[in-house]
Amino acid sequence: MNRYSNIKRNIAIVVLGDLGHSPRMCYHALSFAKFNFNVELCGYVQSNLSSDLVDNINININDIPIYSNNGNDRSQKTFLLFSIKKVLFQIFHVFKLLFNFKNFDYILIQNPPNIPLFFIILLYIKIFSRSTELIIDWHNLGYSILALKYDNAFDNPIVKFARFYELFFGRFADYHLTVTNNLKNFLINSFNFTPNKIFVLYDRADSNKFKPVSSNDERLNIINNNSNFDHIFKNQQIIDSHFDFEKDKIIITSTSFTPDEDLNLLLSSLKLYDVYYLNNQSNPKHPYLPKLYLIVTGKGPLKSQFLNSIKNFNFSSNIIIKNFWLSYEDYATILSLSDLGISLHTSSSGLDLPMKILDMFGTGIPVIALNFKSLSELIKDGENGFAVDLQPMNIFDKLLELFTDDQIYNKIKKGAMLESQKSWNKNWSKSLSKIIN
Repeated sequence: MNRYSNIKRNIAIVVLGDLGHSPRMCYHALSFAKFNFNVELCGYVQSNLSSDLVDNINININDIPIYSNNGNDRSQKTFLLFSIKKVLFQIFHVFKLLFNFKNFDYILIQNPPNIPLFFIILLYIKIFSRSTELIIDWHNLGYSILALKYDNAFDNPIVKFARFYELFFGRFADYHLTVTNNLKNFLINSFNFTPNKIFVLYDRADSNKFKPVSSNDERLNIINNNSNFDHIFKNQQIIDSHFDFEKDKIIITSTSFTPDEDLNLLLSSLKLYDVYYLNNQSNPKHPYLPKLYLIVTGKGPLKSQFLNSIKNFNFSSNIIIKNFWLSYEDYATILSLSDLGISLHTSSSGLDLPMKILDMFGTGIPVIALNFKSLSELIKDGENGFAVDLQPMNIFDKLLELFTDDQIYNKIKKGAMLESQKSWNKNWSKSLSKIIN
């Protein structure tokens, strides 16, 4: 059965990654569908996709097979052989997928990853579909992420090849989208791309899922009465500490538990707060010091190490730290119930922006974030959050400032609420209208 309505234009959106963890590309699919396109959304289907995508009559979802390494040999020679086989496997299956479709007006691809996708798509267009226009959506620089594996050695031969590959094939695209203005400027100044072919498209969270609670009464009602969250808000530590959700504070961070996020930095800042709390809580002249409940969402390779670190810090009952793996919908809800978000994202290039901050802003909560080059395009220091350096004392100072001075907190809370009103659809229409007329 043909799921398409009678629409003239066609686009393929291709991601060599899990579609469920590629929200920006899924938002693209929905936006093109609304703009009267047939959409072939292609990628790995490893996690659940939203019903908005699955049920949309103008979107077909195409699963690209994954080539897995099931062997135990981790030698460099074996890895190289595996990589060659994987690239050939991907070339075959992406080509096979493209030949199953009708002619495209556009193909939109995500970068990174770009090996071998840039090569595959450009070869297909140049030989078999010359009227198709290629759009690359730059989320970051692929070679800068690869450099992390080599201790940021940008002079490593493999990293240098990856940079050449990215620059050489990238320049053949008809249009480019970037997540920041700094990334646009990099493509112009360092890659010598044509300026009038590059458009900045700022990310936004899914406003259907990530939205503020309407009032503090609604917030307290969910915390106290939604049994789905009893394990979060009525666990034994919460009960034992006499945590007061009206006066005490919930802070939240999301992580993949990888080496590029230093969670010990956050734990160290909380330890400073804990010591300060114990020394000052009985001082009648000191403003009320709230207890803190840190919710850490996510899973990953260093999770057990993080949980062990919590024990080593020996926090008092005034600091509660819990880790949860949440569904997409529950994550959005818990964010909206929190008082403050923390981002420990450090950018490999300094040119991207962390999606977790956009999720937090979507629910109207202010953010403390580690500073890097492009962060000022999102965090307006002192207006919707704070940018801090890699020092525990800096995070501690901001926690103390925010939670003992209502005027300062209310100001950045207001700024975060204003951020929640900004929409992906407006940003998308503004940028893409220059490409698709």
